[in-house]
Amino acid sequence: MPGLLKARPVERRLAVGLGLGLLLLAVAGGFSLWNARQLVETSRWVSHTHQVIGVQEEVLVRLTEAENGLFGYVVSGDERFLAPFLTATNRLPQLLAELRRLTQDNPGTQTRLDKLQPLIQERLNFIRDRIELRRREGLEAAASRIQKGDARQVMEAVRRLVEEMTEEERRLLKVRSDLSRTRANRTILMDLSFGVFSVGLLSSVFFLLLRENARRQQSERLLANERDLLEERIRSRTADLTRANDAMQRESEEHKRSAVALRDSEERLRAIVNTAVEGIITIDERGIIESMNSAAERIFGFIAAEVIGKSVSLLMPSSYREEHDRYLANYHRTGQAKIIGIGREVVGRKKDGTVFPMDLAVSEVRLADQRLFTGFVRDITERKRAEERLAELARTLAEKNKELETIVYVASHDLRSPLVNIQGFSKELARACEKVGSLLAGSGSSAVSKSELAAILADEVPEAMQYIQAGVSKMDALLSGFLRFSRMGRAALRIEPLDMNAMFTNMARTMEFQLQQAGMACHIDPLPNCLGDATQINQVFSNLLDNAVKYRAPDRPGSIHVSGRAENGRSVYAVRDTGIGIPPEHQDKIFEIFHRLNPSHGEGEGLGLTIAQRILERQDGKIRVESEPGRGSVFFVSLPSAPNSKDKI
Repeated sequence: MPGLLKARPVERRLAVGLGLGLLLLAVAGGFSLWNARQLVETSRWVSHTHQVIGVQEEVLVRLTEAENGLFGYVVSGDERFLAPFLTATNRLPQLLAELRRLTQDNPGTQTRLDKLQPLIQERLNFIRDRIELRRREGLEAAASRIQKGDARQVMEAVRRLVEEMTEEERRLLKVRSDLSRTRANRTILMDLSFGVFSVGLLSSVFFLLLRENARRQQSERLLANERDLLEERIRSRTADLTRANDAMQRESEEHKRSAVALRDSEERLRAIVNTAVEGIITIDERGIIESMNSAAERIFGFIAAEVIGKSVSLLMPSSYREEHDRYLANYHRTGQAKIIGIGREVVGRKKDGTVFPMDLAVSEVRLADQRLFTGFVRDITERKRAEERLAELARTLAEKNKELETIVYVASHDLRSPLVNIQGFSKELARACEKVGSLLAGSGSSAVSKSELAAILADEVPEAMQYIQAGVSKMDALLSGFLRFSRMGRAALRIEPLDMNAMFTNMARTMEFQLQQAGMACHIDPLPNCLGDATQINQVFSNLLDNAVKYRAPDRPGSIHVSGRAENGRSVYAVRDTGIGIPPEHQDKIFEIFHRLNPSHGEGEGLGLTIAQRILERQDGKIRVESEPGRGSVFFVSLPSAPNSKDKI
């Protein structure tokens, strides 16, 4: 082990040395590559300079050949001597263009080219003119003209410019050649230096490897000795571990049996919880859901995996979340269990956002240093609906009892009056009968007795009979009204779409004679349709039109105006008249049973508007009145035009 520990610094030094060597080799390689690229670039520029010099020399050669061809042609007249001139004419522009392209990085050469190009063109034009002169006028004229002029000066100027350009390129060639040799020598020197360094580095590495190998062999011998000792210790420890393992296996089997029993117990408990009718939810002291049984899943619409690990406020409407957080914070702070162990009604929230009432009871469980809260939840929506229906039935029963009390009171009052009349005039009739009997028994057939008897039969008896019959008729009308009113709640309804334009047109046609007799006009606007029982809705509006005629103002012409509008799934109709109107103190009473605005005005039992209101209530309708005494009344009737529409009039 000491040898092994001692070898590790050597390995690290070896690794560091190899790393540095590789780094230096990489740097050397990069530098050599850079030198090689620079050498290639320098060689390219040297080749470029040779190319420029070659083009310049070819320009001078082509122009010289063209001049020599001119002299040969002038002397001999042979057209073959003109071949160099023709070649120069085509080639020289190309050479000048090539020269301009190759020297575009040299401003001095470009300037000389600007001067050279017109001189060459001038020299070519001179040669061309002398050729034409030789063809036209012969040898002597052409020869004499060649000797004249500044042709030689032009050619000398061309040679001078070309030589200057060539000298410039030779100067550049020398600079670039020297640079190329310098870079080549530097590259060779660098490669040689890094080669020597690499050999030295490899030698050092080889030496270190030899030394490391010797140390490793020594370490292996030490490790072999230590391994023998370790194996002996392992054999001893293995025996101890075998004995301990046997004991642990026995304990493990006991743990397995306990775990199986615990798992069976947990499964039974889980089955009981999941089959419980009530929803059971467990949360920790932070309000995070830890478990939810099947009943709770059905109640809230979530599956357990969707809510476990989330706040229990997810199952509450937003308005109750702050209250829950306050309860939980107060419990942590004070330990006062305001909701623990107490069943109460709260509001829950389903997955789809539906809010519903529920019973909630909370219990606390302490496990080590952790507190858990278990909530037992029951959906009481149906119970609440039943309670609401029961409350509605109670309200309806109270209204019916109040209505029955009113009916009994009205009946006892209205029936008593005709009964008193019948009783009084029955006594009068009995007395008249006694008088008739006395006259017949005591007077015989005298003229006085006959005249008294005739007076009794002509005056007293008919009057009594008339009042008795009137009382009986009134009682019969009251009893018939009771019978009609009692049948209103039992009549079968046939709800269907109603064409109100056709219904009011038929009613107006039926009342045409009645309206003419009353001197009234009836105007009906286009009306929206509605839903209702045709017979009963016809009865409602017929009663309103009859009342408009019955309670017309006697001092002015009357009119009836029927209008309607559709809004929010309902149809609202207005029956407007110009009658006597209804005082404010009677406007809330006109729909009460047997209530008559003016008992001395017209006929009727005071049941028409009461029956109309009951008809509309059974068909989800409403009726109300607006009236001003002396100006008329407006009755508003609202009926649904679509199922389940809300009333608004």
